Amino acid sequence: MRLLKAIDRVIHLFETAFLALGLLAMAGALFAQAVLGYFGVSVSWAGELATYLMVWVTCVGASAATRAGRHIAIEVISARLGGAARRALELAVGAVCLGVCAAAVVAGVNYAAGAAETGQVTVSLKIPLWIIYAALPVAAGLMAVRIALLLALPRTGGEPGEGGGG
Repeated sequence: MRLLKAIDRVIHLFETAFLALGLLAMAGALFAQAVLGYFGVSVSWAGELATYLMVWVTCVGASAATRAGRHIAIEVISARLGGAARRALELAVGAVCLGVCAAAVVAGVNYAAGAAETGQVTVSLKIPLWIIYAALPVAAGLMAVRIALLLALPRTGGEPGEGGGG
């Protein structure tokens, strides 16, 4: 149990730091573009950087939302169940979600690998496109770990790693 909580904390720290730095970099790039644009200086890379950071922030943010239980859920059935039936439903839904995450990891890796094989790069920044496309498999992998942690850790209230499941 301690290992699972430690894994949860490490992922949480990574997500929090990544999201904070990503949003700060996005805001900084767009602010620089706006201010310098006012003075007639073109910053063509700023919009591109902000776009790609938005992709990564959105994907990593989806994992953070999984930890906090912030994704849309239909609770009509689960709200009427109790005990073992509710837990069985949670496990079944978790299994389906893990399957979707696994499919997204495979598809994302294949897509990123295709971009790496062709050597595609972004227009202004010349960043290899596989780095941008890797956001999907990385986020889906993080979400899979999150789902597994939510299923494994006890739900006593609060967030995983803090005594409960979200």
